[in-house]
Amino acid sequence: MRYFDVPGAQLVAADVERLWRFRLRFVRLKPEVDPPVDLEKFHALLVSATTVYWGENHAGDICGMLMSKQFDWEHRGQRRKGLLAEYAFVDPAYRGTTTAMVALLKASARMLWRLRRPEVWLGSVGYLQSCVAATRYMGEVHYLGDPGLPDEAQSFMQHLLHHANVTPLQDGRVVMRTIPPTPSAGWMRRHGSSDATRRYLARNPAWQEGFGLVVAMRMGLRSMVRSAPIFSRRMAAAQAPAGD
Repeated sequence: MRYFDVPGAQLVAADVERLWRFRLRFVRLKPEVDPPVDLEKFHALLVSATTVYWGENHAGDICGMLMSKQFDWEHRGQRRKGLLAEYAFVDPAYRGTTTAMVALLKASARMLWRLRRPEVWLGSVGYLQSCVAATRYMGEVHYLGDPGLPDEAQSFMQHLLHHANVTPLQDGRVVMRTIPPTPSAGWMRRHGSSDATRRYLARNPAWQEGFGLVVAMRMGLRSMVRSAPIFSRRMAAAQAPAGD
């Protein structure tokens, strides 16, 4: 596997289109969305990113991607650093593998190093599967519009909306140009009854129609330590003999 870590402003059009096509393997555009318009919007967000990460196999095929955008924000008179992370997709063949875990840890460490912070607020806009995964790996996750939302998280997500390429609604949901895949039967067996799934659907029951939620979480050493045993269990399960 080869890894690429490129400032968004230095991306060439050919790589943007390859990443766009890779993204469309995991989501489909709404019928009213014109593909060239979506590519143009995708291009604009990627080139505005602080960094775009992706991995390729030996054949040169993209196997995973993530973009991050660093921005300044202010809360109660104090200047803060925040991160937007979007377009996190991993080829199914690499999910739960050491390769994927190492790539994600490398990208996370680089984001923290660039910000010179041991812990920062990280935000994204996600559908059901990605938000449930974030809850599992990152710990405490906040949604825009949550009752009793901490003031700091609310402030961060309001600033985040200026950098994410979405249209906010009054109830905290956002309009997205894509429709996510339906969760597999296996995914629903594992996660359908979880608190994270119930909580997401309570906030966003129409997620299948292309409505997502703005999500915020703290990323730092604590979240990485929390994630390590979860990654380890997933890898052990993926590598166990079929009879185990």
